[in-house]
Amino acid sequence: MENKNYLTIGKLSSYSGIHIKALRYYESIGILHPALIDANNGYRYYSHAHIPYVKIIKLCADYGIPLGTFNDFIKSETEINLIKIIRKASNILELKEKQLKEDKQFLEYIQNEISLSQKLDSSINVDLEQTHEDFILIPFDDVFFSNKYYDTINKTISMLKDLEIEFFNRIGCYYSLQYGNYDKFLALKVRGHSSKLKNIKILHIDHVCVQAQHIEPDKITDELIRFKKLKQNSILILETYENPYNFSTPHLELRILLN
Repeated sequence: MENKNYLTIGKLSSYSGIHIKALRYYESIGILHPALIDANNGYRYYSHAHIPYVKIIKLCADYGIPLGTFNDFIKSETEINLIKIIRKASNILELKEKQLKEDKQFLEYIQNEISLSQKLDSSINVDLEQTHEDFILIPFDDVFFSNKYYDTINKTISMLKDLEIEFFNRIGCYYSLQYGNYDKFLALKVRGHSSKLKNIKILHIDHVCVQAQHIEPDKITDELIRFKKLKQNSILILETYENPYNFSTPHLELRILLN
């Protein structure tokens, strides 16, 4: 039987852009029903109204809506509550759009840091304006890249996760000149901190003039002695992003925070 009012599964696939295997899968799990089944040969036929419906199914599948939940929207083999499906799909899309925006911002942030690092490669000092950043400060008395360094980082990140505070992928040490000597802290950049951190020191940096330069780990002690003589109160040394990026021994970026 061939009826021009109906579509074969091949035509439905062609018009909707969805693979035949996917359409057969939708039918196997009970969320796609043919409009007509030929009693003589068992061929399945679909209406033109199925085209937008299967597109919605694919859209929902692409954005992580479990296809099994479609059974909650199906009233019968010929009726489905499209409003509920569209509302659910729209909510998922809004969350995905938010995530995509955050992911794009993160990639732009990494790109900007790489660009700054490349600029530092060709300059002794680079003047820049430090926009708003917050670092939690953990008292620390060891050196970069030591076992204690990484152990303290791991414990701090776990603490932030428990407190639902976002760690923002910058790690290093902060040196604060107090009574002629530098107090040393592990510094981790955070976003969205709250009163949950009321017993932990926070370094707030907001539109501060900064002099930045690269520094080798074995030069830190000598540079701190020099800065102490110059009465530089705030020094921030961070692991930085390079291209190519070295996982075992990241480069370090020294920032002098000027008042």
